[in-house]
Amino acid sequence: MPLYFFNQKLVSTKVSDNLKDLTTEGIDLELAKDEIINNPIYKDLIISADGSITAMQVVLRANDEYDLLINKRYEILDSLSAKEPITKEVRLSLIKELQSINQRISSLNDNESKFNSNLVQEIRNILGFYKNEATLYLGGPAMITSDMMDYIKSDLVVFGSAVALVFAFMLYLFFGNIWFVILPILNAFFTTFVTAGFLGFMDWKISVVSSNFIALLLILTISLTVHVLVKINELKKESSDYKNSLIDSVNQMFLPCFFAAITTAVAFLSLLLGDLKPVIEFGKMMAFGISIAFIFTFSFLPSAISLLKESQSKDYLSLHKITNKILSLAKNNSLSIYLVFASTFCILIFGTTKLIVENRFIDYFDEETEIHQGMLEIDKNLGGTATLDIIIREPFEEISEDLIADDFFDDGLFDDDDSNASGYWWNVYSLAELENIHDYLESLPEIGKVLSVSSGIKLARMINDGKDLNDLELALLRSVLPEDIRETLLYSYINSDDSIVRISTRVNESS
Repeated sequence: MPLYFFNQKLVSTKVSDNLKDLTTEGIDLELAKDEIINNPIYKDLIISADGSITAMQVVLRANDEYDLLINKRYEILDSLSAKEPITKEVRLSLIKELQSINQRISSLNDNESKFNSNLVQEIRNILGFYKNEATLYLGGPAMITSDMMDYIKSDLVVFGSAVALVFAFMLYLFFGNIWFVILPILNAFFTTFVTAGFLGFMDWKISVVSSNFIALLLILTISLTVHVLVKINELKKESSDYKNSLIDSVNQMFLPCFFAAITTAVAFLSLLLGDLKPVIEFGKMMAFGISIAFIFTFSFLPSAISLLKESQSKDYLSLHKITNKILSLAKNNSLSIYLVFASTFCILIFGTTKLIVENRFIDYFDEETEIHQGMLEIDKNLGGTATLDIIIREPFEEISEDLIADDFFDDGLFDDDDSNASGYWWNVYSLAELENIHDYLESLPEIGKVLSVSSGIKLARMINDGKDLNDLELALLRSVLPEDIRETLLYSYINSDDSIVRISTRVNESS
């Protein structure tokens, strides 16, 4: 962490030789602490305002091959969707190339996911050695992605197993027959197994949205199964022929269950009209899954039941008695039921106006999770979590020919041989306007840390005894800054020809 002591002039040709850090001999640590805490760049970014909390940021190197493949994929998609006609051979070639690119991108994503998971685990192991010396949090996209993958895998196992156990218990209460428990669960298991295999074959990724598809698919499969089993029990009581009762049950329930399955599949397919890819993928997953559930319910289930010897079922809940009481209550109190439902409907209509969309990512996680704790700490003391970049381009204006022809203005006065700067932003007037925008963003309560070229100018002003820099000093500052500092503090926020500036803001996710 370089230190520029305020008693040294930054705008100096010796600035590259005057860089100091905390390890430099003779450094006044109290003065260094004060400078770091009050530094407009470091404050609320890597150190809290009171100096009690600091952060270490690890920037993972980008994958150049991945970026090139993404750009190539967009080019191919643009070519396929362009209005200009292309030959069939060219179209087939582009589609084949697109499939190859998608496979490679998927492979790179898998490799990166494994690398990030291992990296996060190694960092956690290192942090574990210092847990007793300080309160440590691990945050960032790589850690969140890794933990979310673990949560998704856990949900698939936990919720799937929990739903299966609950259904096993309920099925036994409904039918009192162990086979009418085992076979529906097997039917649901085979349905889920085939669906999961198809998803893997089609390379449909499981996301947060679709992470509970197993539990949902179990519920839908069991619901179809229960319809068939109930009809089998009803017909078995009316006929002494078990096999004919089974056949009649399948025949009578085929169309009702088909209509139920097809309408459910169409409802899930309607999600394809959305714009969010995870939601679209979830719709396709569930539409395919409910189709497989219907096929297995009317193929595997009747075949398996036909192999069983006739066995008696027992209704432990006495559901027929309960339904008879409900029917009698409905007949005798019809007016009261109408009033109750009408009042409830009106109340619930009012309740729909109170619905809100949850837009805080931090609330997706329990307060005990490291993701929640880390994000909250960053929000409170280190400038916010979610990033929001604002790009401002040089406005296009026609320049008077008379002004261009005026020899009084020498365009090469402050030119740097290594720069093609137009000078639009890198002058005292434009930088003052940029600073106004910068300060306005910082004044918003939802915005945390704001970084821009103005941050470096503020720092230069502090070192320059609070005096503004003039154009000559600005030009000199640009030329004498060390290359690494110039790249970090300057060219990250302004392009090489001074026509575009970037304001990087951090939004308080918990606001």
